Amino acid sequence: MAGETCGNRIRKMVKGYSPPIPLKGPIFSYGKNGSGKTFKNLAITQFYHSKGYKIFDIFGGLRREGPFWCFPSDEKVLWRSFLKEAGLSEYQGPKEYKIDLYSPFFKSKIPNKIPEKLPRIQHRLFTLDFKSIKINDVAALIGGVTNNQERILKRIKDELPDFANGQDILNWFDQTAQRKKMKRFPIYYAFFEPLCRENLLEGPKGKYIINLKEIAEDKERIFVLDEDYIPEEKYRYFFILYFIRNLFELVNDSKIPIYNITLLREINSFMKTDDNSIQYREQKQIVRNEFSNLLRYGRSGVFPIVDTQSPSEVRGITPGQEGLICLSILPGDKDREEACDRPRRDGRMNSTHVAYIGTMPVHEMAVLEMGKPIKKIDRVQPPRTMGWTPEKGTFLKVWKEKYNEFKDTREIIKDIDNLYNDRKIINNEINRGPNDQDTKDKKEVDLDTISKKLNKDKISNEEEIEFEETNDSYELEDEEPLEIIA
Repeated sequence: MAGETCGNRIRKMVKGYSPPIPLKGPIFSYGKNGSGKTFKNLAITQFYHSKGYKIFDIFGGLRREGPFWCFPSDEKVLWRSFLKEAGLSEYQGPKEYKIDLYSPFFKSKIPNKIPEKLPRIQHRLFTLDFKSIKINDVAALIGGVTNNQERILKRIKDELPDFANGQDILNWFDQTAQRKKMKRFPIYYAFFEPLCRENLLEGPKGKYIINLKEIAEDKERIFVLDEDYIPEEKYRYFFILYFIRNLFELVNDSKIPIYNITLLREINSFMKTDDNSIQYREQKQIVRNEFSNLLRYGRSGVFPIVDTQSPSEVRGITPGQEGLICLSILPGDKDREEACDRPRRDGRMNSTHVAYIGTMPVHEMAVLEMGKPIKKIDRVQPPRTMGWTPEKGTFLKVWKEKYNEFKDTREIIKDIDNLYNDRKIINNEINRGPNDQDTKDKKEVDLDTISKKLNKDKISNEEEIEFEETNDSYELEDEEPLEIIA
């Protein structure tokens, strides 16, 4: 075809099909275990990257597969077969993408060395701006929240300066008898206290806070959340909600371009509508509700691409809102019925199509674009990067085998420790005051001098703002849960 490069032709995924441009809603991929749905989703994501979409890989599933973007595909036989069928023997399919690995700074988990291969693969440790955290983010970590806890979050965000960090937050809870009572709330002992002890939180002027606006502007580089140093599963749910919500807000405020994709694998781990597991049940329900609300606004410029084994596990999440449904083999009658009921009633597929999906070969895929009849792709382009397999093992294992290059984190860890310790020194001076027994014979503390010495702005003691006094202000059992609103 005149004017069309070989690379563009191969991205049409053979037999004339190309995913819809522009994308008009989220992409859901269904298929049994071993059907290749994750590989196919990755290939589709890479197609959209080639069309100028910014990729945010934020959930790697149970096996934390995101960082495998770092490796070009090693499926030589598969690529050889595909290129031969496509008639494109001169095209080299596997690709070395430019990758930005981001690891949240959990002090207890960050090792002295992390994978990095400059300039192609950069690895950055990041903190979170505590003033960008919303009450729904908190709920994703601790479960249901109360009105008093929402007021606590608001006060901390309003009262602490932009250069504050987690040490200031801990000190805030210790400054008065009233605030010490607040420690009985989960927002303190299950949210602020553990995250501050891990040195994860800084103010908007913090040195290491993640800047999603800046990241979104560089469309060539792939953003990958490295989840290997996240200590517990519940924190992974927190980051899913935090990243997607912030991206939606940036798009809605016209601060970043409208072509963004968030890639999430195995969303049934937190999106099951009939999840009866006890662990993190309440947190999963909150994330599920909030994520569903965000999915409904997929046309606004942030498009989730997700996969799960069974459509019945996530039924009713976004009925009729999908920009693209991708179906790999679904042998179960219930799964096929759930995936195909609406498009069949709409006249976009028939019973023959439904039956075929139960037996289709692994290299095939059926697709349903919004409002269009079903299409079958005879051969799906393989992903250009490596996919996880049981034989490969963990990302770190493969990294050592292929590259074995690392970034020393000790100076960064020390620097963040120093930032926290500096704030601790200042807070101690504020709390002591000139009338304490150990300072009677000393000069009055000059807080401005201390701040300048530590390269900090001047701190002011603000007048205490009290909660509205009630008899049961701090009794958890007497409070009503705060409604989670998208």
